Amino acid sequence: MLSESELEVNKGLTHWFIQMDPTTVSLVPRLRQKGSSGGHKWVNGSPRSPQEVKMIPQAGVLGGIQTAEDGLSRRFDFVLLAEWDAIVVIGDHWVDDDGNTWVVESLDPYNGYEVKAGVKAYGKALGDG
Repeated sequence: MLSESELEVNKGLTHWFIQMDPTTVSLVPRLRQKGSSGGHKWVNGSPRSPQEVKMIPQAGVLGGIQTAEDGLSRRFDFVLLAEWDAIVVIGDHWVDDDGNTWVVESLDPYNGYEVKAGVKAYGKALGDG
């Protein structure tokens, strides 16, 4: 376990690293809503406040160009790195200005100084980072 001073140093380094190449996202939570027939469906919740994060591409891991029914689409894997107090939940998502969809699919164990999530980006206008 890290000491309080080590946590503060790591929080500062994480902040600095994010600020070198920040991306602002407003994560939209997925909420489970009970249907009238007893089943459930997933609906969008209210977007959270914008957060500055760093998107780190993960080259070559199940990513790249894929064939879709209506032509080629792309899917790339990223690590979303956020500051220690960020709110990120599996299932959160957002759509960027180019119409690509980004989905939080995993969270690393919390270490006290950063939040790390595995994110997949889907769309036809994606590059590899």
